[in-house]
Amino acid sequence: MTVYQYPFREPFRKGTAFGKKGNLWKCGYHSGLDLLSRAAGGDGKVYPIACGRVTACAKNHPSYGNYVTLLHGDGMLSLYAHLERILVKSGQQIDAETALGIEGETGNATGVHLHLELHEGTYRYPSGIDPAAWLDARLARQEEERDNMADGYAAEAVLWARETGLLRGDETGAIHLHEPISRQDTVVLLHRLKVQIEKESGGSTPSAS
Repeated sequence: MTVYQYPFREPFRKGTAFGKKGNLWKCGYHSGLDLLSRAAGGDGKVYPIACGRVTACAKNHPSYGNYVTLLHGDGMLSLYAHLERILVKSGQQIDAETALGIEGETGNATGVHLHLELHEGTYRYPSGIDPAAWLDARLARQEEERDNMADGYAAEAVLWARETGLLRGDETGAIHLHEPISRQDTVVLLHRLKVQIEKESGGSTPSAS
C-alpha cells in the first residue's frame, strides 16, 4: 500500500485552492494546490507525498519554474513546482523523509509557495485532480487502517480476542484499537468474557474457592 502525506511538515497552510478560475492560468483555472510553509513559520523543505522515483528535475520552466515530478507505486504522478532549489536527481528512488527541494517563487509565481499537482499515470495538462480532496481522503483511510492494526506487543492478544469473539468491532467491522476505552466498552468486554468462560466450562461460571 502506498502511504501518503502532505509535502510540508507542520506548520504549513493552504493557499490557492484547486479549481479557482482566473487568467493567471493558461487553462483558465488553477490545476493544483498551493501550500505555504515559510509564511506559516515552517522551514520550507518540500517532501514527497509518498515514496517513489524521481521522473524529472527541471529548471527555469516558464510556468512551473524549478520543478520535480515523482512516480509512485500505485501509478500516481506528483509534481512540485516553483522550487527555490532542487535537492534530488532524476531517476533517484526516494522515501517519505527525503527532501525534494526548498519552497520558492520561480516561474509563474506570486510569492513563495509550493504548487502541487497530481496526475494519474503520466503528466497531462491541465490536471483534473484536486490534491487537497485526494490527499485528505487517503489520509483518513490510512488513519482508519492504522486504528485497526495492532501494535507489535499487542498483536497476539488482539488475534486471540478476535478469534474468541471478545473483540468484534463496530457495525462496520472497525475495531478502533487506539481509541480510549469507555466504561461501556469495559462492561461489554467483561460480559463477553463471562459468556466465553461459561461456554468453555459447560454452561456455568466457576465460583471462587
